[in-house]
Amino acid sequence: MIDFLNRNVFQPHPELLVFITVALGFLFGKLRYRTLALGAVTGCLVAGLLLGAQFEVTIDATVKNLFFTMSLFALGYKVGPQFFRGLKKDGLPQVVNAVVVCVTGLLVSWGFAAMLGYGPGLSAGLLGGALTQSAVIGVAQDAIGNLPGLSAAQTKNEENLVAIGYAVTYPLGTILCALLLANVLPKLYKRDLAAESARLAEELDAPGDDPDLSEGYYEVVLRAYRVERPDLAGRTIDD
Repeated sequence: MIDFLNRNVFQPHPELLVFITVALGFLFGKLRYRTLALGAVTGCLVAGLLLGAQFEVTIDATVKNLFFTMSLFALGYKVGPQFFRGLKKDGLPQVVNAVVVCVTGLLVSWGFAAMLGYGPGLSAGLLGGALTQSAVIGVAQDAIGNLPGLSAAQTKNEENLVAIGYAVTYPLGTILCALLLANVLPKLYKRDLAAESARLAEELDAPGDDPDLSEGYYEVVLRAYRVERPDLAGRTIDD
């Protein structure tokens, strides 16, 4: 049955497997155990791992790069207004926190990669998955492609290992991060996570309760300016 679907359905039409993976990913993302849920991103990754192990389907490189770039664009487009608004409020602590997390994650990943004897591909995948940063994949694959002394086959193998390392470590990084943020840190700082989240969502105008199904529409933000010179009141810009 799997061979039949592989040869006659998914290989001629790989887009079917892509959309099936997304559908199953959203379904897996709804699974919840107490306060822990996978979410759509991790669910799609798990679905991709399961289906990819069963069906040999090659996705065109242009399609992969296009969808990867679109995901980065959508992420930046969504969090951009909230990012700059939050940066104005308490920018310095956010910058310091980001630097500490990035540097710590890089050093820990580098240490484990060196200890385990990983090459550049698995090392980059370990870093991206542990920090749950998909942008590492594109940057690492471009960097590996420019490494001197590697044959075309070695370069291709290392680029594939980036995705493998990322796919293995991303679910673990997501689950451990969720446990840390939901259970450990609120108790450590003695904060009510539900109340703090509701207050922050109201401040940032977060649309909807489900981040996977919320609308991408934001109301137009209007700005008003006070004219300090009375002689300019009532005049147009052309004047």
